Amino acid sequence: MSSMYTSIFYKEILVILTIISQSDPFSIDKGLSPIEAYNHYFNNAGGEEMQIKYSGTILECIKGDIVSQKDIMAIVNAANAQLLPGGGVAGAIHRSSGPELAMACRSLAPIRPGDAVITPGFNLPNRYVIHTLGPRYGVDKPEALILTASYQNSLRIAEVHDVDSLAFPAISTGVFGYPVKEAAQIAIQSIFKKISQLNKIKMIRFVLFNLDDLQIYEDTLNVMYGTIHGK
Repeated sequence: MSSMYTSIFYKEILVILTIISQSDPFSIDKGLSPIEAYNHYFNNAGGEEMQIKYSGTILECIKGDIVSQKDIMAIVNAANAQLLPGGGVAGAIHRSSGPELAMACRSLAPIRPGDAVITPGFNLPNRYVIHTLGPRYGVDKPEALILTASYQNSLRIAEVHDVDSLAFPAISTGVFGYPVKEAAQIAIQSIFKKISQLNKIKMIRFVLFNLDDLQIYEDTLNVMYGTIHGK
């Protein structure tokens, strides 16, 4: 008896997932499976995703995991100078990509604060990883200019490699200690300054680890977008 109810339950769940995958525009556009559609819908909808379109490019903020952005061509690694596996974003990316990533990084290291370099994504669902070294707050001066360079150099190298979609973490806000509000302002301002010059990139996504950071990035994007449009 219980197995029969279990079978019915799973059939009902599958129907719900299929409905989501066939009705959510994002899922249709990306050809997501019912399970992938479910994950996108419930992880990113209902106040956990914010999106605008400016100068032909979509900018969005989501709460999520940088290594789970299957629809994105290149993700950005908040790297260390030696491009080695470590903690935080860099550790997660290296673990998901596999040992080939560290090998590919050897000839590119060290990099300076604000620099950006590119490697294949290997075992990641993304074609490329762009590695940038953000500033250590209170140590690398001037922090704001270096953080701006990290974002803009990442955009530049993405354009060179015909990247059409790019996902950023909140660079320098982890162990490097950059205050999230200041970092969000610099990140979004840096992109707005360059967005009219982008020819290949049509999607820029900020992937935030928690809801507090997501709210800060969403508020910042809303305010800056409203300022540009005189709202």
